[in-house]
Amino acid sequence: MGQLITLIAFGYCIDFSMSLLDWVAPDTLFWQWFDCILSTIILALGVFLCIRAKIFVAAGEGIVLVISFISKIRFSIIKNCFDCTLVAISLAISFMHFGAMRGVDVGTIAAAILVGRWIQLYSNRLHIFDKWSILE
Repeated sequence: MGQLITLIAFGYCIDFSMSLLDWVAPDTLFWQWFDCILSTIILALGVFLCIRAKIFVAAGEGIVLVISFISKIRFSIIKNCFDCTLVAISLAISFMHFGAMRGVDVGTIAAAILVGRWIQLYSNRLHIFDKWSILE
């Protein structure tokens, strides 16, 4: 029940954020990559804080938390592996069904690689949140 409420709130936050940012339309490759990297930094901070605060998390982060807890491997490493695995599965399905890369682009691949790395950086640098930690 907690995850359902969390996902509904998360969905409304995404819709609200999208309405605030509808004017953002990066027109050059530089600004597209800038926005992509900035979004991974913000996403990773949100995931890091949710994990540290021990609140309900989305199902994707929940399974990563469980795997990390059971395996005693850092959350950020499992997050990287999990995200990259999902992207690889998406690419495989895309190529099987369409014969081309659809729905997954370089920004998605970059996000799969970078979010876990940013979480690791936050874990190493933001020690003020260490007292909240259940992992790492």
